[in-house]
Amino acid sequence: MNRSAFATLGAAGAAAMLMLASGCASNTAEPPQPEPSTSTPASSQATPWDHDSYEPVEQVEPTASAGELADVAKHFIEVYGGDYDDHDQWWQHVEPLVAQGQREKFRSVGLDAVAQIDLTITGDITIEDQSSPFVATATVPTAAGTIHLVMSCASKGQPWLVESMSR
Repeated sequence: MNRSAFATLGAAGAAAMLMLASGCASNTAEPPQPEPSTSTPASSQATPWDHDSYEPVEQVEPTASAGELADVAKHFIEVYGGDYDDHDQWWQHVEPLVAQGQREKFRSVGLDAVAQIDLTITGDITIEDQSSPFVATATVPTAAGTIHLVMSCASKGQPWLVESMSR
């Protein structure tokens, strides 16, 4: 999309929000009152949310250890910053390591730009956030500075893939 398309989308979105807001503001009618019920009071009926019938969900274990996640991050940085003859060769190696929804973003990176960055790993990779069993953040010290990778795993047994890369 070009800038004018975003501007048009933004103006259209603003107009839609204004119409919605004015429609909500003009609704001054009293809300309908519920009809009296002759059924048993809700407090005496069991519901799926009744604390007596609630079954706790078993805790999901992380799908990879910190060491395994560090290995995934290391492999990605080595492949991403590897020595390739052309963009197609580079992308052939990088694509399988990137999450499906992020592939176009990563593919748009120019190989010349990647080649100018020294991604030699200079220290220990740390896993900063592993609070979700399917998402983790890795910090990778490189000669070009610290690289942060957000990695995800769709389900147990699936590979960990890179969602984002930042400095």
